[in-house]
Amino acid sequence: MLLTYKMNVKPGRSLSIAITFFVPLAFLICAIAWSSIVTGDLGLDRNVHAQSLTSSQAATRRAFRYRVRGRVVDQSGRPVAHARIVVDAGPPTSWEDVSYFVESDESGRFLFYDGEEATPNHIRFLYVTGPVPGNARSPIMPPFNRIPSLRERRFASRRIKIRENAETDLGDVRIQVSYGAINVRFRDVNGRPLVLDEKAWTYVWLRVRNQRGQTVKFGSFSISDIEASVNLADSSAKVALPEGTWYIEGSLKEDKGPWLTSGAPIQVGGPNRELYLTLRQSASSGRMPTVIRSQQESKARMPQ
Repeated sequence: MLLTYKMNVKPGRSLSIAITFFVPLAFLICAIAWSSIVTGDLGLDRNVHAQSLTSSQAATRRAFRYRVRGRVVDQSGRPVAHARIVVDAGPPTSWEDVSYFVESDESGRFLFYDGEEATPNHIRFLYVTGPVPGNARSPIMPPFNRIPSLRERRFASRRIKIRENAETDLGDVRIQVSYGAINVRFRDVNGRPLVLDEKAWTYVWLRVRNQRGQTVKFGSFSISDIEASVNLADSSAKVALPEGTWYIEGSLKEDKGPWLTSGAPIQVGGPNRELYLTLRQSASSGRMPTVIRSQQESKARMPQ
């Protein structure tokens, strides 16, 4: 864009001095707009800002809190204590995915409430599972719709409708999934305990496959998992899985393998049945356990 300034030297003379500036059009528009906002001359911008503010306030007014009440029962209609109840808003729309759960009391009753204001959506998805055996690491937990390979009907949610700033009473709700406990033992080629060091357990990964051989879940043990579920002297970990047929594998080097396996699936029963599974190191994977290497490396770094 050209801006030209003309100045007459003397009246009656035709000579003039022209000073020309090359100003980008976008820069000029931005400068005028900013000047107008500061001085208050541009009413349109003030209206847009007010409209945006009003929309934000309206969204806040639409947000609400809610509560869901009920009683958990088994297939015979008897109340279930310490069942887990999840009321989920559905898959996340951003990177953040937070789910809450509550436990039923001794009479099977529960009260679920979201600690934060809910979005305007009134539909929620209910999951109800049996108690998780004490001190067990449970890799497969609701909301199950986050796990693509869990397609069985028993893992499906129940669709419920909540009420704004009010309580919804569901009455009796039945358990959809029960859990059983498995003591997973890691052994070397000679049958001796393999992972005896707490630090080495932080590198241990478990992988769970379904009956079709599809990977359902895999991951490491957290510090709290190790403290609660691992028996260092026995080189074993207590794991809780839903009733059904599963393959369990373990790696001593995170997800790098080799994966130790029992070679056969395990049939997980109800909460009153505790199983034992041995994952044995094969000769091809090496006779020297990871824990011994870890201890040697630690000693090498210690000051003399």
